[in-house]
Amino acid sequence: MDVAARILELRGLINQYNKEYHDDDKPTVSDFVYNKLYRELVSLEAKHPELKTPDSPTQKVGHTPSPRGFKKVEHKNPMISLGNSFSLSELATWVDTTGIPLYTEKKRLPVPLYTVGQKMDGLAISLRYIDGVLYLGATRGDGTIGEDVTDNLRVIEDIPLDLKGEGWPAELEVRGEVYMERSVLVAINEERVRNGEEPFANCRNAAAGTLRQLDPEVVRKRKLSFRAYGEMERVGEHYLHSQEQLVKWGFKIVDEEPCDNLDQIWMAITLLENLRPTLNHDIDGAVVKVNRYEDQDRLGFRSREPRWATAFKFTAEEALSFLWKVVFQVGRTGQITPVAKIQPVACGGVTVSSITLHNFNEIERLGLGIHDQIRIRRAGDVVPQIVRVEKQESNRIPIELPTHCPVCETALQKVSDSLTICPAGWGCSAQRLRRFEHMVSRSAFNMDGLAEKTLDDLLEAKLITKPADLFKLTAKDFLMLPGFAAVSAKNAVDCIKDARGVPFHRILFSLGIPEVGLSTAKDLARNFINMGDLVEASWDVKNLLAIKGIGPETANNIVEFFKDLDNCSIVGDLLDQLEPESNPLYQQQGRTLQGQTWVITGTIDGKSRDEVKERLEQLGAKVSSDVSKKTTCLIAGEGAGSKLDKAKKLNVKVLNPIDFDRFVLDLQASAKQEGERANDERSTSGGTQDANT
Repeated sequence: MDVAARILELRGLINQYNKEYHDDDKPTVSDFVYNKLYRELVSLEAKHPELKTPDSPTQKVGHTPSPRGFKKVEHKNPMISLGNSFSLSELATWVDTTGIPLYTEKKRLPVPLYTVGQKMDGLAISLRYIDGVLYLGATRGDGTIGEDVTDNLRVIEDIPLDLKGEGWPAELEVRGEVYMERSVLVAINEERVRNGEEPFANCRNAAAGTLRQLDPEVVRKRKLSFRAYGEMERVGEHYLHSQEQLVKWGFKIVDEEPCDNLDQIWMAITLLENLRPTLNHDIDGAVVKVNRYEDQDRLGFRSREPRWATAFKFTAEEALSFLWKVVFQVGRTGQITPVAKIQPVACGGVTVSSITLHNFNEIERLGLGIHDQIRIRRAGDVVPQIVRVEKQESNRIPIELPTHCPVCETALQKVSDSLTICPAGWGCSAQRLRRFEHMVSRSAFNMDGLAEKTLDDLLEAKLITKPADLFKLTAKDFLMLPGFAAVSAKNAVDCIKDARGVPFHRILFSLGIPEVGLSTAKDLARNFINMGDLVEASWDVKNLLAIKGIGPETANNIVEFFKDLDNCSIVGDLLDQLEPESNPLYQQQGRTLQGQTWVITGTIDGKSRDEVKERLEQLGAKVSSDVSKKTTCLIAGEGAGSKLDKAKKLNVKVLNPIDFDRFVLDLQASAKQEGERANDERSTSGGTQDANT
């Protein structure tokens, strides 16, 4: 096994799943699958420490905060995550590693050794109080940088705006969970359905979507709840005492059960799991903590999680239903995915009516038939799946697997045991729509004005059939579509005009080559100046395998893509509609910071963190999330905190945003002078040569 390639693959998958869970609120894999991949990555990095890097998902929490109009804030104390236990034996191992059972030799315990509480399935929030008044509320974000959602948190009734009682410190940071009750979700979804809107999938998605609303009145109407599970200033000697203080100061808390040994912990967890279906809110496990702060300090932290706490994950909730039919969907790459339509049934707090079956083999493995009684499960309380056929009904009908595309009727092609595709490509209307959706997405051409419905209308009107057609559209074309007027038509055309100048890596990403995500597209752009160079190199797969981060499967996909003459024709027509390809990532152009490591912290006026990061990458620098002895420079914006302190201690160079802009301008001026000098030398050399000739 190529360990380096596998580590890169795992990091890509985990970062993708983190984004889906934390930013998009649409997780596509279960906790079990995520944790399996995460544990594999931890194991490989432990065996090969030379391959561990600061940007690995094992070194951070969550995902980069999404640019939704909220100010970015740096957490005073990082918001770390918890390690997981999935069985009694794993839990026993964790208890042993705490080394606390030695206390049981005493006849009388001073305080409980452990606590067990509900693991609320919501969003982690940090609340900061100054002199007893709510000053700042922020989301977890990536654990270091979150989003300022103070205005939205102020309208949640469970969050006190002013602390009650007395004894609170001048500065107090409270951590807790924002969530939505199940009864509230039912009422909201009923209203959304009446209004023709898509219902929320579950309580967590509803809470996440609500908290990111720019209008606090929307948040107020949706009646979110909050429970505190800790404060950072550690009032008293142990966790339970701190929780008592939070109640006195006006907070509702996560209920905790005191325990002194593994048997008591297991009993508390079992009671919670039995209680779970009766609750009016979602929980996906139990949190077990070491109670005494003295013991917590002794145990300390791993890279991104405390040794003194663990999350015990519950088994997924199950329910019985009946299979009504199976439909076969066509994806962007032509993959045919069977989807089971079942009798709607409540499972884990949501109503399930549709379940993805992944591939044809899954139908055969389960032995599914129409009308069968089936057992379903929400794996990780997120993704529904069919566990097994519970009972074969007398009127069951065998499922007939298609031999032709259900949309364009092209004969299907079996690529592997688990993959069947429609090979029609752009000739299949279903694939065509999905491919256009991918092309106009934010990371590709970023055509915000072309939503799915607009693309569908353009296709139906035969105004677009291939990518190049997007750039030929006029305001007159849009005025032919329903819902467009003069202003919206002009905005759509302006959006298309702006997209003509996107850099090479985004053009490459837009093509939708299997396994070529944005990160891989950037890797390719660093090594090939334009599409012509890449196409030429793709005649030999070895040229691609020589690039760091490109594995055999990705390399073969690129080769096969450019072997197809239709693909080459489509790409050629597209490039004819664009401005000359710019490639600021190419390693041989302007890489003045090659080999340097930079870090960004704080808020930078007038720019997003992603814009600054992209500029540094264009100049050749590697952008890290943490300051170390290897850091070349720290860009410190407003509100810079612990990273700035660490940089000063390590004598790392620090620039404020204004100084950084001047620094970049100086680099550009120097590069321009070098270029002019080189041109002069070439001209002089050429003139002398002519004279001698």
